[in-house]
Amino acid sequence: MPDVVDGFAAAQELHRAGRLDQAELGYRKVLQADPTNTAAWRMLGILARDSGRLREAVVFLEEGLHAVGPDAKLYFHLGQTYAALGNRDSAIRSHRLGLTLTEANPTGHLALGQLLHARGERQAALEHFGRAVELAPDLIDARFSLAVALAEDDQTAAAERAYRELLERAPDHAAAALNLAAIVQDQGRLDEAIEGYRRALASDPRSWKAEFNLGSALGAKRDFAAAAIAFQRAVDLQPDALDAHVRLGEVLAGCGQADRAQECFRRALSATPDRLLSALRIECMGERIFQGNDEIDAYRRRLGDRLTELAEREPAGKWQMPLAEMPVAGSQPPTPLVYQGRNDKPLKEQFARLLAGRMPRAELRRRTGKPRVGFVVTPEHEGVFLRGMAGVLNHLDPSRLQATLVCGAGAQNRVASLVTSVDVQRAFLPTKFSSAVEMLQGAEFDLLYFWEVGTDATNYFLPLARAAPLQCTSWGWPVTSGLEEIDYFISSDMVEPVGAEAHYSEHLVRLRRLPLYYARPDMSGVAADRERFGFAAGEHIYFCAQNPRKVHPDFDRLIRGILEADPRGVVVLVEATPAFLNEQLRSRFQRTLGDTLARVRFLPRVTKGEFLQLIASADVILDTPHYGGGANTTYETLALGKPLVTLAGEFHRGRYAAGVLARIGLDDFVTATPDAYIRLAVALGGDAAWRGGWSHKISRSASVLFEDRGAVGELEDWMLTAIARSREA
Repeated sequence: MPDVVDGFAAAQELHRAGRLDQAELGYRKVLQADPTNTAAWRMLGILARDSGRLREAVVFLEEGLHAVGPDAKLYFHLGQTYAALGNRDSAIRSHRLGLTLTEANPTGHLALGQLLHARGERQAALEHFGRAVELAPDLIDARFSLAVALAEDDQTAAAERAYRELLERAPDHAAAALNLAAIVQDQGRLDEAIEGYRRALASDPRSWKAEFNLGSALGAKRDFAAAAIAFQRAVDLQPDALDAHVRLGEVLAGCGQADRAQECFRRALSATPDRLLSALRIECMGERIFQGNDEIDAYRRRLGDRLTELAEREPAGKWQMPLAEMPVAGSQPPTPLVYQGRNDKPLKEQFARLLAGRMPRAELRRRTGKPRVGFVVTPEHEGVFLRGMAGVLNHLDPSRLQATLVCGAGAQNRVASLVTSVDVQRAFLPTKFSSAVEMLQGAEFDLLYFWEVGTDATNYFLPLARAAPLQCTSWGWPVTSGLEEIDYFISSDMVEPVGAEAHYSEHLVRLRRLPLYYARPDMSGVAADRERFGFAAGEHIYFCAQNPRKVHPDFDRLIRGILEADPRGVVVLVEATPAFLNEQLRSRFQRTLGDTLARVRFLPRVTKGEFLQLIASADVILDTPHYGGGANTTYETLALGKPLVTLAGEFHRGRYAAGVLARIGLDDFVTATPDAYIRLAVALGGDAAWRGGWSHKISRSASVLFEDRGAVGELEDWMLTAIARSREA
């Protein structure tokens, strides 16, 4: 049939030339001459589909199948047409019929996999993507779809491998480079992630998402200036990307540019006035060193007033909060509150009431069997947890309860080296907030122990999902959460004053011991080296080993009093990051310290080994009032035999050192008034012989603090009792 062959070739030529009406007429003439011409039916359907005449295309392709019988290519294009119409079920059926005729069709497997993936049938989709790659290793779309589905299925290692294999074949694939960088960032491999995002941008300079993710990775490294540049580019490329405005505001706040930061948040809020978290972010924005108590009080009044206004605008329970909104970093109560020396319960509860009832919750099933306890630590907060709680996990009795550590994937090496008990299960907290909630709910824990609540948005909002019948927190962030979803705050009589229950929205649990297990630090290689830090032989070194954020305005009086009473005294602090905090603190000192400011020294940040050596080189260690040293600095100071002077505060966070010193019989170093603090510090600083005698006593007495199995048993008993009561209720 030469006329049919020539006619079909002529119609194809017209089709390629874009002369669609004439091409369609040509295909129809071919079919008039040969009604079973499969290729003509197929091309007629393709032409109609590409012209937007989808329903006509379906008719042509189905008529072709009726005329010629089952044909894999006709089924493939019919499936694609049904997919374009949004008829996913018919599309899937057509592709499956096509693959029964020609199984070795990589594009058919790819198309069917994409439809199944969109319908939520991830495992089936993975099988088809894998088969497509097996049949056509250079089919890049199949490799990309496979990698995406593997990542969504939490097969992180396989997804990373799939993206790397894709990029070996297509080095300029921007989306693959972007997604691979996101995977390694979730694992804490920030330098590798930054390199990956820059690779994606080299292939696609207009990818706002790559700029956004690059800014996130740089921000995680606390390179706020570089992060601000990346977020600004993301905003320039995608002005309606509200999260980019929010994140730009965050890093500007981290750079100390509060006015520009607030403008970013207001821009995001004006575009979506119903985004409660954006509004909260404005109120909670930024770190700073407060210049005095009046400024602290004004800050707290203003925050309370704004929370009241938001509550009136968005009454609790009016709408539920989409899980997708939860990871808005910085929307938790502002961090500076904890350093201000005030009772945070009223503001924390006000904050919590604003969020009450806004997060959807799953129904909890009744728990049976061995009690299950999950210890939840969000990424970048594992360090102190492992120092104080790894021993707790290692020594819990596995015959009585099942403990699981839930933390970020990036901490897996540190966890493996310190949590050595084979009975402790590990689970990695998904980066996506909704997935993290689903994982905790699916684990069916009896009790969730949140290491911190409020140090980041994730650990503040996760408890709102009520993923376990009982939820508690403890000394990781030594202040009330304010959340009704946190049932207990586990503390100790050692650090809580009489009447401390009034400081907590949670039920306060007052154990006899501090609820931690702190391994004895090896100080054998730590030696004083005053010359290394520039300390002169005749100087009396008073070292404040605390983060400058804890240097409350009330501490200024103590510094000045010590230096006025001891002309040879020098007060030493270590600088904070970001750098603008140091400048704010120096500015305050210029007003408050008078001539003694000349004998206050800021040292640049040091390594852990250098920090211990700095403690060893000092004469006296000064604890900060209101929020003093926690487990690390307190225990390390005492392990080195150094005198630690503290002023017992009103709240847990200002009483840790006092509780520890009393525990080892050294409450001589616990003072009740600022004047007593100054007198004791100066007496110790100026009398080397007296100080040396105390140092020997401290070294001997401190041993009872370390590796306290009794503390583990007391915590375990409480958890089991609480779980038993909950199951009986």
